[in-house]
Order: sequence, then structure tokens, then C-alpha cells
Amino acid sequence: MRKFLLISLVFIVSASLFASEFLESFTKKESFIPDHVVLSNGNDMYSYGISRNDDDQLSYSFDLQVEAPLWHFKFDANGFTNRGWRDGWDVRNPNVRYTPGASVIRGRYDSLESVIGLKLRPVEDDFYVHIYPEVGFALVGDYGWEWGQNIIHRIANIHEVELPYDNDGAKHVFAMLNGRANVGYKLFRFPITSLIAEVEASTKNTLGYITENQVLARLSVSTKTHDILGVHFGYMYAASTGDVPSYTRDLYVRYVNGMRFGFTIDTGIVSLKYTSTMSSGYGYGYVGIDVMGFFRPKVWEHTDMYTRVANVSLYDRTMHYISVGIPAFGHFDVIAKNSNAGGDPISPKEEQTADLNKNERNKRDYSFTAFGLRYNFQSVANGNIAPYIELTAGIQIFKLYELRNQVDDDVMESMGWVYPSRMWDLKNYFGLVNLEAGVTVLPDNAVIFGDTSLQLDFFGGMNMVIGGEPAEIWFYRYFDKIWEGSYYPTDRGFKTRLFPYFGLGVKFGFDL
Repeated sequence: MRKFLLISLVFIVSASLFASEFLESFTKKESFIPDHVVLSNGNDMYSYGISRNDDDQLSYSFDLQVEAPLWHFKFDANGFTNRGWRDGWDVRNPNVRYTPGASVIRGRYDSLESVIGLKLRPVEDDFYVHIYPEVGFALVGDYGWEWGQNIIHRIANIHEVELPYDNDGAKHVFAMLNGRANVGYKLFRFPITSLIAEVEASTKNTLGYITENQVLARLSVSTKTHDILGVHFGYMYAASTGDVPSYTRDLYVRYVNGMRFGFTIDTGIVSLKYTSTMSSGYGYGYVGIDVMGFFRPKVWEHTDMYTRVANVSLYDRTMHYISVGIPAFGHFDVIAKNSNAGGDPISPKEEQTADLNKNERNKRDYSFTAFGLRYNFQSVANGNIAPYIELTAGIQIFKLYELRNQVDDDVMESMGWVYPSRMWDLKNYFGLVNLEAGVTVLPDNAVIFGDTSLQLDFFGGMNMVIGGEPAEIWFYRYFDKIWEGSYYPTDRGFKTRLFPYFGLGVKFGFDL
């Protein structure tokens, strides 16, 4: 009894202190003024070379998030698609046969979600506890996102996606009840940032339709306003609920259940977020812009770490580069680099003209990860141009695969295609040496937003692929032209290992 009274007393005192501080926040005008307004685009093509997506499940989304110290609001417009699935196929093993005679099931639905919540912080110190309850509603059904998706596909020269809506597009309204709790500890403090270890538990419930629950462990370098760089591991449990049928929703649930891995890179202006389900290989990423980041007080003094986001012309396609650099000694920086472009069609012409109900979709996924050093020369032109040279080494991955989930039954069975996908039987892992040279434009203190500086990199370089036979590398190098029958190479020698590239990047420097 005494122990119970003691625990009750501690709880009452803690609750009273929290209630006092919480109620006091309602009297402060700044508690209601937004300090983040983030516009984001999400897509399963943002694979970062980690996951291989089959362009199904949650295909695309557009998000608006507004945050103030006391409250937050979020609007998500999501498009879920299922190009085709059969009984017996396993999302975790693409080599499992389907049940003979099983019909193809296709579908889609749109989900427009709107929630508002409080940001409660009962404990705010080196050890902290944050609680975020949310309420809102979701509109599920046919809200015209097929039309919007296909406009974008036409602009990008991608095959249009024509799928029937689940339940003939019937519109439903569901209440949403969500919540998130973060418990963390600031392991180290730097002048502006902290190294934080955190556990996050969250639940997202579209009542009567779907529930998603996950627990994540996260390690991040964070300022008071954003996570500069973070990684997380955890587990997701999702389930269909209610009595509204949706095979598309049920397939999505099967893909997202299981262990998860992801990362966050947030410059304070541009943010990249990615999470993958390791058991199914499914992954999803967001690219966002925080409008309020342009108006924060300038506190940057020097760069302790930087991120470069770039588009690069390589392998006859546009690749996305992400580099993280840390100034190490003298003029040298330690570099980690990732290059990726997930799920591009092998032949854009075929992608646009083929009947996808009669022909498989053929895709390729080229990526590499490398580590090394960058040497920065003395700046010239009154400090406006700084040349550099960079040498890294790592792993180059070439992947070619076929997707058959949209092909009709009669074609599937007559051709002996009984699997949802097939990886081409070729060597696809090679060594890589990457040599790059370029110039950084603008002094590092010329453009500053909050704790971030902004510069531009113009660069070019050469990838040298190591290992395997030149003929194998030649095959990947010119595959799109070979596929279209417009290219017949005559030289398969050493120069086939060399891949020139050039690009333009935005370099964000962080003052830690």
C-alpha cells in the first residue's frame, strides 16, 4: 500500500508539473506560429539502390505538413496501385509459383488523409519524452489520382497505368486516430547539434480500413529544428480492418510487414527520407522542401559536415547522386557516395508502346556505393571557384529484371511464366574505382540559411568497373541500344570498362 501511494504521489506531482507547463504554453503566442511548412513528394522509385520495387503498392504521394511548437497538421494524398497479383505468389520470394488457373487481380484506390495533433513534451532535457496524439479523417476511393498519375507519366514518357478502382471506386470516409511517442537521449552535445539515440513507437489507424504500427530505434545528428543525418531500424505490423474489401490494400499490407531499415538526410531546406521493408525488398522514399528553412536566423559559421545532392548523366541515363563528406585533415575530406536510379525501363520506346497485358515489363536498376577522399585546391577568382579532385572505390551493381504481374493468364501459362518477376541470369556485382574532378562555385559563406550553407558543384569523372569479363560489362553498358536493335559494338576491350559522366549538384554544408 505504501509503495502504491508513493508511485501515485510521484505520478500526480509529475502530471501536475507537466500540466502546468503545458497550460502555460497556451499563453505564449509563439507556440502557435508554424516553424515548419514542408511540401513533399513520395515515390517508390526512390530506391537509393537499397530496394528493388515492382512499381506497385504505395506508388506516389503528395504531402503538406505544417508544424508549430504546440501543434501540427498533415495532409497526405496517396495513390495505391496493384498492377496484378495471383494466388500463391509470395511478396517475399518472387520465385514461388502461383496456383494454376488463378486469375489476375488488379486494382487501385486513392487515400486523402488529413490529421491535426498536439506536440506534448512532458520531459525536455538530455533525456526527453515527446508525445504526439492525432485525430483526423481519410477519404478512400476514386478521387481522380489515376488522371493525375497519368499526366505525369505522359510528361515523363512512361507507360500510362490503367487499372480499375477497388469496389468500382466507391467513396468512403473513415475516422483516423493516430499517435506517436519518442523517448530519446542526447549522447553528445556539439555547439549547434547533438548525437541522439531514440526509440519511437507509432500507430496509424484508419478506423474500419487499415492499421499500421511500428517501433523504430534511431541514431541521428540533430539540431533543434531538423535531423541532419539519421538511420533507423525497427519493425512494422500492419493489418486490414473493417468490412470494406480491397485487394490492393491487402497486398500493400503484405509488403510492408516485417523488419525495417531507413535513413533521413535533412539540410534544413531539402530533405530525403527513405524506409525499406527488408523481408519483401519493398522501399519508399520522400523528397521534401521546408519553406520555413529559407527564413531561419543565420547561425552557420563553418562547415563540419556536408551533403551533396546531384543529377548525373551516366550509363545513358540520369542517375541520382548523394554524397556525405566530412573535412578530415588539411585539404582532404572523407567521402561516402551513393548513385542510383531505380526501376528505369530497359527500352523507353518499348515501355511506351508495348501492351503490358501481353508483354512483360523489362527494367534495369544500376547503382553503386563508394568511399574515399576528396582533395580541395585553393580557391580562385576571388574565392568564387574552388577546384577539387575526388577518388573513391566501392561496389557497382547492374541489375536487369522482368515483371510479369500485369500479363494476362492465357499468356502467362502459354509462355510458362508462373513467377511474378525474374532477375536476368547475369553477373551483376562488380568492383568500382571512381575518379571525379570539378569546381565548387560560390564561397561557403555566400548563401546561408539557418545552420546550412549552400554551394554548387559542376563536375565530371570516370567510373572504372573491375572484375568479370569485358563482354559482361559491355552488355550492361549498351543494353538499351542493343535491346532496340540500333547498336552493334565492335570493341569489347578494356575501354568497355570505362564509363564517363558529368553532373550538377547542390552542396549543403552543416555547422555542427
